[in-house]
Amino acid sequence: MRKFLQMKYISALVWIVAFQLISFFMGMLSRRGMEGWYDTLHKSILTPPDYVFPIAWTILYIALALAGWSLWRNRDTFKKQLLFGLYALQLGLNFTWTLIFFSGHMIGTALIWLIVMTLVTAILILFAFNHNRFAAWLLVPYFCWIAFASYLNLVIWLFN
Repeated sequence: MRKFLQMKYISALVWIVAFQLISFFMGMLSRRGMEGWYDTLHKSILTPPDYVFPIAWTILYIALALAGWSLWRNRDTFKKQLLFGLYALQLGLNFTWTLIFFSGHMIGTALIWLIVMTLVTAILILFAFNHNRFAAWLLVPYFCWIAFASYLNLVIWLFN
């Protein structure tokens, strides 16, 4: 039993480390796309200072990793496999948004992408509450952040 618990927590730690590495590389992509472009954009007065983003994403990626780990470990039924599929979809949308916005500078496309990502995440949370409340609650702060990011992206699209 003790060995099982150790492996359980080691696998959670692997998810967290993997997500932090992904976050680091996504941050590098974002910084490259920001140089000389993002700083010139008209932004909302509610846009957080630059130092907030790495802190927020570090915390959010820990929560995303633990939610994904929990959904992955509990995919014993078809419905729970679909739930994990929704999770993977929103994660793919998340990673791709960075490329669309920061690398492609396609503000309108990124806004649509972000709205879809926010809706998929909302659906994921609603479905997860019936099957995995732990994962659902971990996704709520992420949902709030990407909903706020949708607003920020909208303001950039409207004023640039």
